[in-house]
Amino acid sequence: MATRTRNRKSDSLLGHGSDISLAIGTKLPLKRAVMKRYIAIVQPNKKTQNIFKDIFMELKCIWERAYVPMKPERDCLDLLMSVNKLWTSAKKISRLTTDNSKEKISHFQSLMDTLCDFSPSNVETLLESSRTTYWKEDLAFLIGQRKYPQIGRMEGVDGYEQLRQQRKESMSNRTRPTENLVHNSSSSSESEQDIPECGNSISDQDFSPGSTPGHQRLRWKFQRVL
Repeated sequence: MATRTRNRKSDSLLGHGSDISLAIGTKLPLKRAVMKRYIAIVQPNKKTQNIFKDIFMELKCIWERAYVPMKPERDCLDLLMSVNKLWTSAKKISRLTTDNSKEKISHFQSLMDTLCDFSPSNVETLLESSRTTYWKEDLAFLIGQRKYPQIGRMEGVDGYEQLRQQRKESMSNRTRPTENLVHNSSSSSESEQDIPECGNSISDQDFSPGSTPGHQRLRWKFQRVL
């Protein structure tokens, strides 16, 4: 669970850092959110690359929840380091008052409002070849997340927690009470405690069309995109 302590670290270009994990949320994080997270957790004695490895693990969680394929970890880390390089360069010229420097800072701010996109160039092909029932909804969600302001959001995350509880009950009762699960997932509100942990990804086999909170969530997500 993310801590919500007040963070006093701030940056002249990005504002205050964020103490909230990037794994929590209903949208894929923008570059601005990533750098705000970096500002919050940066440590003088810790290498920048190692900090971004920690940030990558947070981002991996939310990308897995979105069911969108990701680039290899090394490529994702290279992207994070390149964003940091842009920020470092912008800080060097942020105090200048020339028209050229102002234009560069404006361009930097625009870049920060774009998606920190971990999807590979052939993401559409990968989604289609996965043969999952709702791959088009996942693709539409990604396209919406690339816009600014972002279009669409993930909802019904609480269904994951209910699915875990359902599995526990099925172990003892040998039954899967799915009839009430979709109803409960649509009426309950999203909370941080409902976010699945990293490494506990639920496979597509766990979701049969029309009967699980996973696919209910995907339908909500697609409707938001439209």
